[in-house]
Amino acid sequence: MRGVTVEVSARKFSIPFECPCCGAEPDSEITLSAGRTRGLVFPYCARCVAHVIAWESAGVPSAATMLLGIIAAIVVGLAAGPLFGALVVAVTIPIVLAIARAMRKRAGARCAQACAGPGRALAYLGWDGNASRFQFESPTYTARFAEQNDKRLVNVTTALRKLVDHYRIARLQVPTPVVAVSAVGTPLSPDAWIERLAASGTVARRHAFLRAMEAIHDPAARARIVAAGANLEAAKVLERAEGLPGAEGRLLFEQALVDVRLDNLPDDLEEAVVRLFEERLRST
Repeated sequence: MRGVTVEVSARKFSIPFECPCCGAEPDSEITLSAGRTRGLVFPYCARCVAHVIAWESAGVPSAATMLLGIIAAIVVGLAAGPLFGALVVAVTIPIVLAIARAMRKRAGARCAQACAGPGRALAYLGWDGNASRFQFESPTYTARFAEQNDKRLVNVTTALRKLVDHYRIARLQVPTPVVAVSAVGTPLSPDAWIERLAASGTVARRHAFLRAMEAIHDPAARARIVAAGANLEAAKVLERAEGLPGAEGRLLFEQALVDVRLDNLPDDLEEAVVRLFEERLRST
């Protein structure tokens, strides 16, 4: 990956709600291997997810062809001699390379003009004891991620600082209308926010939760939204716990508590999920 490295010192960080590859509004998501209990989930658009899957699976047909070639080489080598077996391998290798190139070309053809590349546009480089390290293919997404996590950044490189500065300058130079146009819609009710949470994927749900917390100020309504969000976050664990014997159920909830505390959940939501799991743990 060619992108600039971004290091974030906090366990929790902000994620720009846009596709890291093309910048479109996300309608899907992608999970990064995080080297810890749970992966990190980032927003993505379905089109870019499709070309990422195509790109990452491009090696499967070529690997299968190579395996068949090796098997054929062994059979031919045993029947006609090692020289003929080596000849089969020599013929197989260019075929394998051609298949891989064709598959990757097909994956690349699925990209839009704005896409950062055919593969994953972001990578989690691990936790070094002080910070989580990321790389993003898109310079714009890199700058936005860095801006949203400005107070959490550590080990800021010259390349990253220049990238953020150039992004800010470019944004200031974008012409704006003489008269501002208001496009504010009707405020959503607590019930509408809860419906939106229930209809969303992981990243979109958490993004909607943060927006709901900004929009709703009534304590009782906020508590309802937090409870609804917590139930949605905990749903998979609770479903797995059904029918488990006591010892296995306790282990499940103990691990779930570890996972939640490592996850990138908003504070209010994390506290509610922790309470929910602790209550179930005590009753198991």
